[in-house]
Amino acid sequence: MTLIEDSELEEIWNTKAAFQDNYFRSLKTLVVMDITKDHVIPSQVLPCLKNLEELEVESCGAVEVIFDVNDIDTKKKGIVSRLKKLTLTMLPNLSRVWKKNPQGIVSFPNLQEVSVFDCGQLARLFPSSLAINLHKLQRLEIQWCDKLVEIVEKEDASELGTAEIFKFPRLFLLLLYNLSRLTCFYPGKYHLECNMLEVLDVSYCPMLKQFTSKFHDSYNEAVAESQVSVPITTPWRQQPLFWVEEVTTH
Repeated sequence: MTLIEDSELEEIWNTKAAFQDNYFRSLKTLVVMDITKDHVIPSQVLPCLKNLEELEVESCGAVEVIFDVNDIDTKKKGIVSRLKKLTLTMLPNLSRVWKKNPQGIVSFPNLQEVSVFDCGQLARLFPSSLAINLHKLQRLEIQWCDKLVEIVEKEDASELGTAEIFKFPRLFLLLLYNLSRLTCFYPGKYHLECNMLEVLDVSYCPMLKQFTSKFHDSYNEAVAESQVSVPITTPWRQQPLFWVEEVTTH
């Protein structure tokens, strides 16, 4: 299904009327282009998209939020999305992919591919409560997002006290390109595990510290040259993206 500007479908999509839970039960792929609303998936529609597997949003200058989770009735908590592929392209005003997630109402554990390109206002991609459950994620690509400072957002101040553990056991490709303000994966203490990683491409991210290790610098350089497309840079005092002894290749 394609949702485009000024279509009758868009008017129905954005009505405040309640939908029955099975209203969009057959919808598996949704392409959104040139809509004039500030959100893509409104709160009254999200619970109905139980079988949605692919979402692509492109060239929507007004869009600020993809998933409006904040206003979902708490009686519907425990919604598990089947979304596998999320593609966001040329959304100049996008500031949030997920607009909060009170009490963990919605989860996205089936995400396999996430691609974000040219979203100039996006500062953070995943909320931490969602990121800790992305165990099926295989590909993560983020390019040309000038204001992105963190990949995972810290949602609770108490998270700073303990180390968060982010496990991506199926992730084999991580591409970070031209992210001029990206400083870290997560702003607090964390462990990042992705033992199946085969392709790590980090280019033109001057503020991101990519590797650290207790081993000799020459060993770090050898690892960096074999897995990263640019030499490592460490001018920023942040926890690095990876500890080299945790990155494995096959």
